[in-house]
Amino acid sequence: MITSLDLARRYCRASTSDDVLLTLLVEAAEGLAEKFLNRKVFADQVALDAALADGTAGDSPMVANAQFRAAVLEMVSDRYDKRGDQPTPAAMTRAERILWTDRVGLGV
Repeated sequence: MITSLDLARRYCRASTSDDVLLTLLVEAAEGLAEKFLNRKVFADQVALDAALADGTAGDSPMVANAQFRAAVLEMVSDRYDKRGDQPTPAAMTRAERILWTDRVGLGV
């Protein structure tokens, strides 16, 4: 997990009793963000260097930046606040706008 559980908890104003749920939501949001970016994202340069060395970094890997974490938090808070409801398209649009500048492989 790249985005810390503590940060997600504070962003959602959640208690530690929701840690299992928040962990799941962060992991899912990070996966969605990576898919949108069309690249693997690593927690830090050390993790990226290790993946490059062992050939698992993929094309155009990157180190997580503030935009990545902000987009993840946006998706997590939307799902946390609206459990049981359909995801709001606006939340994904906000997350996509945050991530857009780091996206690769647009096919144009």
